[in-house]
Amino acid sequence: MYQHICAAFHAHYPSQTSRLYGEKHFAFFDRLIDHTISSFVPVHRSLDKTKIILRAGYVQGVHVGDKYDAYSFEESEHDTIAAKKSPVHMEVCTVYSLSSELVALEPNQVDLGTNLSSWKAKLVASSPNEKIRIRLLPCIPNHNLLVRDAAGYVYLDVLADAEDAPVSMYEVAVNDEAAYEIRDSITKKALDFPPILVNSDGALDRLVNFMGHLSIFKYFEMIDNRALDSEFEKSFSLYYDRELGTDGYYEVVHGQSLQITFTNLSKNPRYVAAFNLTPSWKISNMIRRDGMYQPVNPVNSQLNERGSWEFKLNMTIPPHKLTDGMSGKIEDIIKFFITDSTPDFPQMVLPALDDLGKNRGSDDYQLKKFLQGMENGFSVTRKDNTGSWATRTLLIRTIAP
Repeated sequence: MYQHICAAFHAHYPSQTSRLYGEKHFAFFDRLIDHTISSFVPVHRSLDKTKIILRAGYVQGVHVGDKYDAYSFEESEHDTIAAKKSPVHMEVCTVYSLSSELVALEPNQVDLGTNLSSWKAKLVASSPNEKIRIRLLPCIPNHNLLVRDAAGYVYLDVLADAEDAPVSMYEVAVNDEAAYEIRDSITKKALDFPPILVNSDGALDRLVNFMGHLSIFKYFEMIDNRALDSEFEKSFSLYYDRELGTDGYYEVVHGQSLQITFTNLSKNPRYVAAFNLTPSWKISNMIRRDGMYQPVNPVNSQLNERGSWEFKLNMTIPPHKLTDGMSGKIEDIIKFFITDSTPDFPQMVLPALDDLGKNRGSDDYQLKKFLQGMENGFSVTRKDNTGSWATRTLLIRTIAP
């Protein structure tokens, strides 16, 4: 759970670093807690009885357009039993920090009446993540031109500096060397992008390309399946051969390795893909075989199937990071996608920034194709039900010896 929280903060709020204090293997009332996964959220009417309130908001990752199925509070939370009931179909229309408003898609389907205080809802379809917002500070010239050119990127939202502008993840400024820099909007720490001198030829075009590249990278990192399938979540496990740090990172010394073991706990095959989001702003598939995924069959002694797959990551720091007064550390993100049906994963989602050419459209296309596959559940079963899938995000920091 803590690893998932750290990964979510890194994706959505990179300036915030979660830390775990105290004993990591201790919990009050641990033996009394039901550790089954509950994907239902309480629903109630507002005090004036005019609105339907979902007790989850921005903090829980709710977006406008998310679709929920509402059930009576007495209904079973077991997926197969709940699926047999007739839910009330609802959609999120407004999102607040810790709550949201729902509207019934079929108002006459069920009269919720005064019993709505004892209802609960389950997410059945999540809307796409919001675009990556980048704000232009007043020192940046040609605001309108940059906003116009950036519109060509599907996952980028460039904002001119204004008091009523929504909160942005990043901002563009001009540093003391008269070069553009993209930096965290809270910590003001500049990202590791090649410098773009303000007066250099094609400076604005390069700036737009860099912002677009960043938007694809961060959007991919944020991908997660919030419509949890509790049975599928319990059908596999991932084990790492070293302790998770208090800041959510696994630390590996240069030249050493991190071993990951995926175990299939179900009676059906599971399929795993691993993408590396590198410090050079590249996203590539680490599986090199047909389909770009690793099948993991369930345990079968007669067929010599162990029901697990071991994956070793050999971590190194580029030579230039170990010399010339550099920090002597790099950070990688490994994103796993686990499915219950044979997927179609790409070999590369995004090239390294140094290799960034003029193929902006193809970069967007790879991610759009990937997202479309996920919206379709990677495949469709014989009963026309979309397949199940989940993600796991691993943060790794490689340090100098």
